[in-house]
Amino acid sequence: VYGSGDNARAKGWQLINNEIKNGSYANDGNWTGIFIQAADSLLIANNDIHDIKSTWNGSPRGIGVLLFDCTDCVIENNYVHDNFFEGGSDKQGGLRTVWRRNVFKNIPNTILRINNQGSNSDTMIYENAFICPTTTQDFAIDLR
Repeated sequence: VYGSGDNARAKGWQLINNEIKNGSYANDGNWTGIFIQAADSLLIANNDIHDIKSTWNGSPRGIGVLLFDCTDCVIENNYVHDNFFEGGSDKQGGLRTVWRRNVFKNIPNTILRINNQGSNSDTMIYENAFICPTTTQDFAIDLR
């Protein structure tokens, strides 16, 4: 699923009660289950997001939910599991994102990464379950 408000910011999108699976691409940049860019007041809820597996120049990739430059978004009650790289990532320009009541399971790298390139994001993370496999290489939560 890809959404972008390139010419004007997208507002009020809702992605609810879906199964998003089997993203498996090699070296083409499509390595997320959900990628949303330049959106405000987004709701991603009650989705089963899994088996997003790909490689980029030989390195494993596959993120369940990737937000880029999004404001006032809520990601809740999702089951994010068995992805190749990360469960979720709120990257660059994210502001006031809420991650709540999600279950992240069997993610071999960082489960949730909040990386706002040094800006203050006011991100809230609560009531989530982070079930790490014994082979986790990175962190359950990475706040940068």
